[in-house]
Amino acid sequence: MNYTALELTLAKNLSNRFQAMAGVNRQWQSFGGTWNPRDPARFIQPDAFPSNRLLYMPRGNNEENSLPPNPTGTVLTYGPTWQKYSIRFGGTWHAPFDFIVAGSYTILAGPWSGPIVDLLPANSPELALFGPGSFALANGTRANNPLATRTRFQFPTRGEGQVQAPAIKTLGLKIGRVIKLGGTRDIEVAGNIFNVLNDGNYTQYNYSGASFISNPNYLQFRNQQPARGFQGTLVFRF
Repeated sequence: MNYTALELTLAKNLSNRFQAMAGVNRQWQSFGGTWNPRDPARFIQPDAFPSNRLLYMPRGNNEENSLPPNPTGTVLTYGPTWQKYSIRFGGTWHAPFDFIVAGSYTILAGPWSGPIVDLLPANSPELALFGPGSFALANGTRANNPLATRTRFQFPTRGEGQVQAPAIKTLGLKIGRVIKLGGTRDIEVAGNIFNVLNDGNYTQYNYSGASFISNPNYLQFRNQQPARGFQGTLVFRF
């Protein structure tokens, strides 16, 4: 995995007791090298290796088969770390009469779908190029042929054709007041609103077949943003 990122953070204490912070992260990722030695895709679609979108985790045996016979699991679609960018803003105002007003706004790039795949027709002539579905061994048993899979990438490379979900946008707001009790003691009463705009985008694609065209879960999502919520807090400092 090749990973390059740029991150910028700006923080400032302004006049009138106002503080602000902003952060931007942008990342670029890609695969280097080639297929794992026993991956059927190495022989069936060797030129499809490049990807600069979602990168699955090729450690251990997790990516020994990029063209599974029934591509419904997480093999191709789950990679929550590869969001394209994030933008974050935050500010706090220590207002008159000991009021505190604070807000935050986050924009997180939507996830990638993973490489788009589908199944060849059962009678496709392409299947004959890689032999029968199983072989008879010298000891009389039969072994499955991993190259007989009907699964194929639908674009020239794994990165092309991937679908990015909408960005996840979250606005938060806090309003509170500090009540002095003398000395070092005080009480802070506050109300917090989460997801003020009640946005409802998703942070992940469905684990089961979201990148598989013939699957009912194709490009379906999971893990929706929490709905708008309110929290009241009471803090005693001494």
